[in-house]
Amino acid sequence: MNTQSASDLSLRLPGYSALHTIKSIARLEGNGNYTFVHLDNSSKPLLVCQTLKWFEEQIPDFIRISKSEIINPAWVQDLVKVNTKTVYLRLRNGNFHSVSRRRAAQILDRFQSYN
Repeated sequence: MNTQSASDLSLRLPGYSALHTIKSIARLEGNGNYTFVHLDNSSKPLLVCQTLKWFEEQIPDFIRISKSEIINPAWVQDLVKVNTKTVYLRLRNGNFHSVSRRRAAQILDRFQSYN
């Protein structure tokens, strides 16, 4: 029986030998068939030759907020709802990321279930 929580699990990024814990990944930014992995301890993102869909399958707890971005819910500090179609997420590092208008209701429901 595995007693580790999901945030303590590690992931080996394709093309990199080091293991990275799931909780150290702040967000994933897609760019075609590549993904920029933004880590908490690095100012420069890692470039990985996998799609966001691949990461979505590997880390199902992360939240897809738009076509090109997946966010770690543990990094979300605040949810800013301007109106029913305009929602922003503020991460622990202070950056704001907009939720696509088609996913706004789904994201709001998901964060209400966390609280």
